[in-house]
Amino acid sequence: MIIHAPELARPFFISKYLALARCVVDTHERVLKENGSNGHYFGNSTTYLDIAALAGLLTFRKTFIHLVPELLVPLDKTNAPEINNAVEILSKDPAFASYISALETCNNAE
Repeated sequence: MIIHAPELARPFFISKYLALARCVVDTHERVLKENGSNGHYFGNSTTYLDIAALAGLLTFRKTFIHLVPELLVPLDKTNAPEINNAVEILSKDPAFASYISALETCNNAE
């Protein structure tokens, strides 16, 4: 993992991660856009995939924001507008909000 890499090797691992992350982000961006930029991966209502994908993203952000902030660049509003739009839309959905609330409770218990 990048946070455990020797200091001299970190730039190498970060550059490899950023290249891979760009591919993953581009795929998510494309799928969200092809579905009409409505904040959902499929259809017009919240599905398990919406919750799982975006809960994973929020957990990733929370984990790495202080450890290796460079890892979050592919997910910022400029580089991932569809993903960030989905987070904003789903944050207002009661199904997603209750899941995130439970996730935050678990994270705060650590």
